[in-house]
Amino acid sequence: MNRLKDIGLVDNVTLFPHGLIESSVAPREAARGDAKGPYLLASYGFFLPHKGLHTLIRAVGLLRKNGVDVKLRMVNAEYNVAQSRLLIQKARELITDLGLDQHVELHTDFLDDQESFALLTEADLIVFPYEDTGESASGAVRYGIAAKRPVAVTPLPIFDDVREAVFELPGQDADSISIGVQSFLAELSMNSELARQKASDAERWRTAHQQKRLSARLERMLMALHIKHHHHSWFAS
Repeated sequence: MNRLKDIGLVDNVTLFPHGLIESSVAPREAARGDAKGPYLLASYGFFLPHKGLHTLIRAVGLLRKNGVDVKLRMVNAEYNVAQSRLLIQKARELITDLGLDQHVELHTDFLDDQESFALLTEADLIVFPYEDTGESASGAVRYGIAAKRPVAVTPLPIFDDVREAVFELPGQDADSISIGVQSFLAELSMNSELARQKASDAERWRTAHQQKRLSARLERMLMALHIKHHHHSWFAS
């Protein structure tokens, strides 16, 4: 909106939210951990530089060093550019270098939405460890929210429009991500007041952003513009 304002577009501009795709896959209810087996983290989106995926791998290494039994499922498709392929290759090398081959799984094929949801809904926490980016909104984070699992994001403006529905990590570096993830997993395992409140906020956000609800809203806006246009045309004649 500010960019449009800078070029003089104000009166004929409104901000309309992204709709949220619906998952047909039922999520698990509770977090794992302790006797239930390792926690499962997940990531989602194209494998691109600003996604912070190498940092997330390092954070998983730190968590395991600190005694947190955690695995990472990376649902991050290769984008059709050489840079993406190189990032995936480096991720595989990093996983091996950190001794995480048995604890990190990579899914780099492009999957349809429901296949992705089937992988994401098993996670205890879906993490979006983005680095600084000029993008104004994230499409990928909406899939995490739509999967009906807890979501954690780095403290960046790209996530401003989903802030109420997600946990916010304390920073973007591996240490901050590992500290934040460990704290959130503890809250989720205890089903604490914070965990319950965030689940409620996320459900309310999902309801407000359903595609059928937003499509009805858009139809009303278009009808209002149509009526206004004909009203002005009638008076002008």
